[in-house]
Amino acid sequence: MTRGPSFGLCFAPWPRKFLAKDASIEWLDATDALYWKTEENNESYTGKIVTLYQVCFFDVQTTFNKVAPGIYDVIWRLKVHPEHEGLVGLKFSVEVTEKVKNAPSGFKGYNKTEIHDANEALFKDLASKYRWVDLTLPFNLEIPEERLIGSESTWYDVEVKVFDHSGIWKKGL
Repeated sequence: MTRGPSFGLCFAPWPRKFLAKDASIEWLDATDALYWKTEENNESYTGKIVTLYQVCFFDVQTTFNKVAPGIYDVIWRLKVHPEHEGLVGLKFSVEVTEKVKNAPSGFKGYNKTEIHDANEALFKDLASKYRWVDLTLPFNLEIPEERLIGSESTWYDVEVKVFDHSGIWKKGL
């Protein structure tokens, strides 16, 4: 089976990061099969990575709560193995959702989703490097200013996700 380290994410210029090992990953460290596995690796910022062995239901996500207003780059740190398979079609998604404590009935706050579809050229380029790279998504993430709803201030949560539920087997990330 082909092995290749997985990824992490940060927003720039605001250094808010999550590590793949802390994200919600379907089939991570499953005991009955080898899909994703947490492993020691000295190339990682933390000494641990998540390696994709093979999955057909690809779903990695996390939520950043109470993100400060501003404009951010969304950067995924990843490493693609030269013998990767099925990664074309991965979707990189970012969703911003306005929240408020004790939201009034029918509250419909700000909500925006951006999706970037990965293409074959991207993965060929990343695989040819076979080193950790920072993949900056081709759009900026804009978090609006807080506002008052009644007497409560709003805030914004950001869900970041990489997914592909097509059923095609993927490996090498």
